[in-house]
Amino acid sequence: MEQCIDSILNQTFSDFSLILVDDGSPDDCGVFCDKYASTDSRITVIHKTNEGVAAARNSGLDISNGEWIVFVDPDDWIEPIYLSSFAEYSSRTDAEIILCSTYVNYQYRQDAKPFFKDDYIYARGKDKDRFLLQFLCGNIYRDNLCTADSGSLWAKIYKKSLIDKYNLRFNPKLSRMEDNTFNLYAYERSHSICYVNNYLYHYRKSIHSGFSQFTDNIEHSYELFFQELYRFITEENKPHIFMDAFNIKVLNSIYVYGKMKYFHPRNPQPMRFRLSSFKRLLRNEFYSLPISEINMHYLNRVEVVFYLAARTRSSLILYFLHHCKNLLFRMTGRGL
Repeated sequence: MEQCIDSILNQTFSDFSLILVDDGSPDDCGVFCDKYASTDSRITVIHKTNEGVAAARNSGLDISNGEWIVFVDPDDWIEPIYLSSFAEYSSRTDAEIILCSTYVNYQYRQDAKPFFKDDYIYARGKDKDRFLLQFLCGNIYRDNLCTADSGSLWAKIYKKSLIDKYNLRFNPKLSRMEDNTFNLYAYERSHSICYVNNYLYHYRKSIHSGFSQFTDNIEHSYELFFQELYRFITEENKPHIFMDAFNIKVLNSIYVYGKMKYFHPRNPQPMRFRLSSFKRLLRNEFYSLPISEINMHYLNRVEVVFYLAARTRSSLILYFLHHCKNLLFRMTGRGL
């Protein structure tokens, strides 16, 4: 977290306010934040009981009063010209959301990863669908160029007036996918969106990241998100390609369930029980129906193998695929 805060305070653009949210952390996070605030008047610290990341972000939004909103995750850091670059971009466009590219920092290497294949995109109206589809299924436009997708909150700025006009907030019922849900409506409601292929953000990806922790109820947040996504597609009258993306997003969630629950080394259940439980999940119509309607044209080669195993409910093959990917990640810092 220290690297994150220092990278913000050392920006070449200095006219900003920094809101740090101590979400009831059991360690010394609150004391750490207060120490920083005592040395810089631009910092405001919110201390609150632990209610999850969505509620923490909402508390920050509630007291923010700047023209633009920026989110930075505590494990990450930003380039010194992060804010000044966004200030320059905002002076050249009427876009209400602006994205930049990112570095993905693995344990042993750093990769430059753009969100899109084009160096510059300005989109309004139906053209904004490309931004929505990128984080639902990047292969639809062959825009799946980054380890992390544009559904995240970081590596972008939001016009505060957009957030206020539509009262955009994070769903506190979601412990995950709250960022994707927020961006569904932020992208859709925005007047226009701009992307600039400039590497300004560092996204840290490691075996100790949030997506590597054992989570017993991982399905809950994803299922709530899928319900919201289906409602969004229906109510916003989105074209059928969004249902193709929906189906693939469901397929990808199956991988996450295996990684964070069923095949996680900290799962106390015997492997035989975990495999049978995973197979029962795959029989559930909530998952089996979207998977049966997958458009394979939008899958890469690894996803095709994973899809075939999921469709045939081959939990043992799925375990083998997870094991190979995790082994490769531990050896090289990268997955398949």
